[in-house]
Amino acid sequence: MTTMEQPDEPHVLVLPPEQALAAARPLPDRGHMMMTDVSDDEWDAFIAALTEA
Repeated sequence: MTTMEQPDEPHVLVLPPEQALAAARPLPDRGHMMMTDVSDDEWDAFIAALTEA
């Protein structure tokens, strides 16, 4: 399938637990996941967007 083609129906891939665990990757360490350059106004807008969804 090319990037322009879309499947007719969305689907969910369900794997057996052993296969899912084998394909899993560890999360990055906490320091790489933290956002440090977000202003209070930006953070408030982010939280508001999450609660409205």
